[in-house]
Order: sequence, then C-alpha cells, then structure tokens
Amino acid sequence: MTIKANNQLWIPACGKTETWTKARDGREYLYVWWSNASEGVAAVHRHGWLDRQDVIHTTDPYNA
Repeated sequence: MTIKANNQLWIPACGKTETWTKARDGREYLYVWWSNASEGVAAVHRHGWLDRQDVIHTTDPYNA
C-alpha cells in the first residue's frame, strides 16, 4: 500500500508491515512514513498517522 498526497508518497512504517490500530479517540490509524521527503524535511515531519478518511496527521493521535 502506498498513499499519495500532494506528491508525497506515504508508506506503512516498519517495512510496510504496520497494521491499523485503534486510538483513544475510537478511530483507527495506520502509522506511516513519508518515503520521498527531501533531505531538508525534519525527521519529526517524515512520520504520520493515516486515518480511515485518508488524512495524514503529524501529531500522535494516541496521546491526544
């Protein structure tokens, strides 16, 4: 699975083995990695959480 968003290629983390998990807000998220980020993008912005509506969140929904 690869997710394209504004020319960003997001893939499931852990070598594409990451699975959907439920957070405290009751929604499911998939931990993803921005595979084609340029060198200038900080590491904190290279990871995110994809929700079932195909929205990438850059803050941890599990601690929200």
